[in-house]
Amino acid sequence: MNSGFMKRVIGVLSLGIVFFIYSEEIFWSFLRLEDVFFGKLQTWLLYSAATYIVLWLSYKYKANSLGSFFIIGATYGWIIEGLVVLTMYEELPLSISFTGLAWHSLITLFIGFVLFQDALVKSNKKKILKLSCFVGAFWGWWGVSWQFELGYLASVDQFFIYASILTILMFIGFLIYNKMNIQEFNPSKLEKIMIYAFIVVYFVIDLLYLGILIIILWIPLMSLNIFALKRHADKIEDESKAIDEEKKHYKITSETNLSKKNIVIMLIIPVVATMVYFGLIAMDLVLPYNILLYLITTPLGFILYIYSLIKTLKR
Repeated sequence: MNSGFMKRVIGVLSLGIVFFIYSEEIFWSFLRLEDVFFGKLQTWLLYSAATYIVLWLSYKYKANSLGSFFIIGATYGWIIEGLVVLTMYEELPLSISFTGLAWHSLITLFIGFVLFQDALVKSNKKKILKLSCFVGAFWGWWGVSWQFELGYLASVDQFFIYASILTILMFIGFLIYNKMNIQEFNPSKLEKIMIYAFIVVYFVIDLLYLGILIIILWIPLMSLNIFALKRHADKIEDESKAIDEEKKHYKITSETNLSKKNIVIMLIIPVVATMVYFGLIAMDLVLPYNILLYLITTPLGFILYIYSLIKTLKR
C-alpha cells in the first residue's frame, strides 16, 4: 500500500483526536450521563473526516496566516454545524457564527491546532506553556457553566481524571501526527472521491430536510471560502515575499524531530483546568459563563471572518 496514503490516514486520524477533543469534549467539558463509548468513536471518525478536509485545504492553498486559517476553520465549522448536525440554521443569523466560527474555527482550529502546532514546530516552550495554561483555565471556567444547562456538574475528581485522559490523548495525537512527517498533502483520486462522497451524501440528506435553505446559505458561504483561499494561494506564490515574511507565518507541517519534552508541557492543561473548576465551585462562583462567552465570541466570530476575507481577498 502507498506509504503516502498511510501517512495521510494515520496523520488525519491522530489529528482528528485533537479536533474531536476541542470541538466536542472540551465543549461538553466532562463525561455526561448519556455518553457512550461507541457514540464517541463514531463522532471521532466524523471529526477525522472533517480534519482531512482541513489538512487538504491548508496544504493546497498554502495557509500560513490568521486570515487563511480562520477561513479554513470556518469551512471546518460549517461542515460540522451546517452539514452534519444542522445547528447552523437554528437561530439565524447568529448561528452562522456560534459555533461554526466562534468555537470550531477560533478555539478548535486556530488555538487548539494552529497555535499549538506552530509553537511545537518552532520549539517555543513559553508559548506552549502560555497556551496550555490558557486552554486549561478556559476549560475549567467554561465547564462549571453546564450546571445551568445539564442541571449537574461532574465531581472535581471525575473532572480531573477525564480532563487528564483527554489531554494524554491530545498529546498522543500531536505526537503521531508529527511522526508522520507530512510535508505535502496530495490526496489520491480515490481519497478525493471518498471525501466528495461524504459531503454529497450529507448534502442530499440535508437538502431533503432543509430544502432551499442549504442551497442559498451553505453553498454561497463555502464557495466564498474557496475563492478567498485561492486568492491567498495566488498571493504567496511570490517566493521573495514569502521568505521575507517567513517568521510571521504559522507552520502546521508535521516534523519528525519534534521535541517530546515540548509536547509534554501541554500535560499541565488538566491541572490548570481542575484548579479553576474547583476554585469556582469552592468560592460559589458557578455562574452561566456560557452566556458571556456567547455574547463575546458570536460577534467576534463574524468580525474575524470578515477580517479574514478582507486580508485574503486583498491583492
